[in-house]
Amino acid sequence: MDVILTGNVSNLGRTGDKVKVADGYARNFLFPRGLAIRSTAKNAKQLEHQKRIIQRKLERELLETRSQAEKLDGLELTFERNVGDDEKLFGSVTVRDIEQALHEHGFDIDRRLIKIDGPLKKLGTVPVTLKFHATISATIKVCIVATQ
Repeated sequence: MDVILTGNVSNLGRTGDKVKVADGYARNFLFPRGLAIRSTAKNAKQLEHQKRIIQRKLERELLETRSQAEKLDGLELTFERNVGDDEKLFGSVTVRDIEQALHEHGFDIDRRLIKIDGPLKKLGTVPVTLKFHATISATIKVCIVATQ
């Protein structure tokens, strides 16, 4: 039986693939779980239409993400912290602190997008990468200064 996959199925194919499977496998496994539909001209046309809609939505989201990354690129955030001997901080600057500062600057960024190698515990300027997408990222500067 020819079916069109509506979901990714391991060892069979990805969404939108047209595959030939045993009748029983289609009736007893794929159809009840909503992973496939019968391969007809109407169903194929409907699936192509849905793919185009999803593709347009993804392109729009990528454009918005790219423009936000361009606005963020080069932004400098300054944090004041109490300092002890050897310029070591009491506490640290964490991903949550960076997320909060970005929010105060008008950017709603999820902290999982902020990439640092652990909490920042020394004075100075550190480049921090914001990874929005596999191909879209921005680098901001995080400056840590001693309180007066």
